[in-house]
Amino acid sequence: MAGFGNKNKLADFFPDEQIATLAVLKDLPPDHQLQQVMTPQQAERMAHVKGHHVDLAAALEAYFSGRRNPFSDVHPTRRKLVESDLKYYLRFYDLVWFGWTEIQAEVKRTMDLEDQAVFPDSPGELLRFVLTSGCNYQVETILSGAKVNIRESRALLGTLPERSEVSGLAGKRLDRTLAYAHEVRERLSTDALMVEFCKVAVKKRLRGNSGLAATLKDFKTEEKRKIGTIRKLLTGVKGTDFLVQKRVKN
Repeated sequence: MAGFGNKNKLADFFPDEQIATLAVLKDLPPDHQLQQVMTPQQAERMAHVKGHHVDLAAALEAYFSGRRNPFSDVHPTRRKLVESDLKYYLRFYDLVWFGWTEIQAEVKRTMDLEDQAVFPDSPGELLRFVLTSGCNYQVETILSGAKVNIRESRALLGTLPERSEVSGLAGKRLDRTLAYAHEVRERLSTDALMVEFCKVAVKKRLRGNSGLAATLKDFKTEEKRKIGTIRKLLTGVKGTDFLVQKRVKN
């Protein structure tokens, strides 16, 4: 029974990767980002982001330890939001853990040595990267007031003519449209790009691996369900529109 004397000591219960993930979550967004707010509206929105990550850390900690769900008795909207994110990240971790060999193969095939050197070196580190990048995206959206329309920008970039084919006033309008589309694409959250990279890496190497195929299917189902759940829950909830992130469609 060694180690049960202090039930508040995470090291008695959780492997190092779990401790590291909880530490990252509890610090999101970090103090230096919280101090960048300039308006009451930004402060309100930042409080939503901080509170949600604190909730997610508490839920994940309870999940790791085997304790009961600490959000069973809170307001249904708050409970469903944190449970939706918890399920999403657990399914994503399943995907990268079971598909780590496939993901590493895609890294070596598609990235130069410089990018390979900074790619997360374990499934746990990759999860923490996605968690941190997702939070950074929310913070940047709050501070910039950016309105990101990924679907529109993808459609524009896929259908517009080459700049050399258009001249005069039409060319100037095309320049403005292209600038808008590229700007929006650049605002696409880094976590979304990483998630897509992992899905593609696994999908390319599914032949003969029915278990991994099922894991990918489970994640994609959870991903779709999460987006629908969050949009439904946050409709009409003041100060939370920035949480509904548009994702790249397969």
